[in-house]
Amino acid sequence: PVKFTMAAADSINKNYSINFNAEENKSYRLVILKGAATSVFNQSNDTITLPFKTRELKDYASIQLAVNTTESNINYLVQLITETDVVVRQQKVKNNQKVSFEYLLTGKYKMRLIYDTNNNERWDNGSYATKLQPEKVIYYPDVINTRANWDVELNWSIK
Repeated sequence: PVKFTMAAADSINKNYSINFNAEENKSYRLVILKGAATSVFNQSNDTITLPFKTRELKDYASIQLAVNTTESNINYLVQLITETDVVVRQQKVKNNQKVSFEYLLTGKYKMRLIYDTNNNERWDNGSYATKLQPEKVIYYPDVINTRANWDVELNWSIK
């Protein structure tokens, strides 16, 4: 048994993250016991066993991003996404703040910045009925290529 903490990873408690002190290059087994989760239809899970293995730290990459904007009163979301626009990580950021994405698998990534005007930590598509525009989204101009045991340092100036 390993000591761990668990927390909701989204606002509707559909996804959870399990945090523990993992050792490099070691095998683990996650056991979710019968009845640990219940659906809205009052159905519960069977026992689930998920074996997995951690990698060595040198197998991962990281991206360090300095965000510079001209508007200091707006909150932003920086999303690290795959080439097919799947969100890998997301961090809240304010003007002239640094963002760090650690323990990334090597590959190609894109980045986008969302003007989180209502501070709900997600992109809102607006409303035609209330004449509310969607929150503005800006993409980082280049594809970011990561390699094992590399740190990519970027500066992103938003005007």
